[in-house]
Amino acid sequence: MPVLTVADVAKSHADLEILKGVTFSLEPKERVALIGRNGTGKTTLLRLLAGLDEPDRGRVSLAGWARVAYLPQTPEGPTETAVLAHVLAGAAEVHALEARIHDLEHRMAAPEVHDDPARLRDVMEEYSRVREHFEHAGGFTLETRAQVVLSGLGFGESDHARPLGVLSGGWRVRAELARALLGEPDLLLLDEPTNHLDLATTEWLESYLKAFPGACIVVSHDRYLLDAVTSRTLELEDGHVESYPGAYSAYVALKAEQVRLQQDAWKRQQEEIEKLKDYIRRYKAGQRAAQAHSREKMLARVENAAVDRPRETRAMRVKADAVPASGRMVARLKNVAKRFEDNGASGGASGADDRPGGVEVLSGVSLEIYRGERIGLLGPNGAGKSTLLRLIAGLDSPTSGIVTLGAGVRPRYFAQESAEVLDPANTVLDEILADRPMTPEQVRTYLGRFLFSGEDVFKRVGMLSGGERQR
Repeated sequence: MPVLTVADVAKSHADLEILKGVTFSLEPKERVALIGRNGTGKTTLLRLLAGLDEPDRGRVSLAGWARVAYLPQTPEGPTETAVLAHVLAGAAEVHALEARIHDLEHRMAAPEVHDDPARLRDVMEEYSRVREHFEHAGGFTLETRAQVVLSGLGFGESDHARPLGVLSGGWRVRAELARALLGEPDLLLLDEPTNHLDLATTEWLESYLKAFPGACIVVSHDRYLLDAVTSRTLELEDGHVESYPGAYSAYVALKAEQVRLQQDAWKRQQEEIEKLKDYIRRYKAGQRAAQAHSREKMLARVENAAVDRPRETRAMRVKADAVPASGRMVARLKNVAKRFEDNGASGGASGADDRPGGVEVLSGVSLEIYRGERIGLLGPNGAGKSTLLRLIAGLDSPTSGIVTLGAGVRPRYFAQESAEVLDPANTVLDEILADRPMTPEQVRTYLGRFLFSGEDVFKRVGMLSGGERQR
């Protein structure tokens, strides 16, 4: 029996139809990738599956025994709750069973039950069933399992009492992921779970999902994660879902072959249409008019059974305009240190350092960067990568040491949280135009390079998907 059935689901936002007739089912223990271009409705679909929104049409059905957990891209919720308490609260069923156990214990001690053998027997039988269910659900090991999950996601024991409100966005996502995993749901819905995870934590999550006993739908741009943990791929395009067997790499090969066959069929059909039209033009008024009329009927049949032209895959066309060359040395750091005061904030108000608490994140950093270099910066979450970038960009100042930019260098910084500075009430066009000395036509041409074309430029920022906001 499927754990999830989705039948002809449609959903619109404002006047935009996002989902037009999504139909698929998911078997227990099946791990599925949900992919699609930014803005196609992946998050919208996950929210429908999680029961957070209702479809305009169609039906989302869960098996009666199924428990669902959902990890959104941008978690929202309580800020004063401690990390461990928030994670533990995710096991709602276990807590409900625990509350029932306590209630039954009080009832057994009550005189009206304790002195009535028949009533006492009924209560004790229910107590035995509930306690057995509680034990089977892992109630006696719940806190230990929560600590294990938090440790796997990079939290230290000292972080368990830290309020959620002082965590950076990345650590908040980790806390929500721990909460979702602890509940051991029958259906786990993950929306870009690795966005804020370092390599070690991503590997931990991969191992966890491989051993996860329930069904799972993963939205991710991490093809390695999808190849490692999924066995089927759902592609969301033009409001519909198409299922492909195999993980992401298998999908890519199958999709490419499907597009090739469709392109060949479309070309053959166009050639046939042109031949029929040419025959009709040449002989419609001559001695072969009857044959031309027959060709017209044939043309109508061919056009009615037309093969759709394959969608052309659009790619961003980003290029750096020519600017005067800087000096050979682009940036120099000499004995740089950066310390954040331990005020409970996560790396300061700027969120420069993605870690709970404040510490000295950089110490004695010296390096030189030269024109033309392409550098990868690696390290676990909280090592100070974002802090280092912000120092080089001039957005923060070092606690000690010197950061020097070379002659003619103009730094630009794109942060993990760049999308958060956008005004949700603005249109895409207005947000990019701002006070720049460009005409709307120039901005629209520029936005086209980032796949915002036609009416897309008039969308409100608040209506964009996470990926579209990043673009």
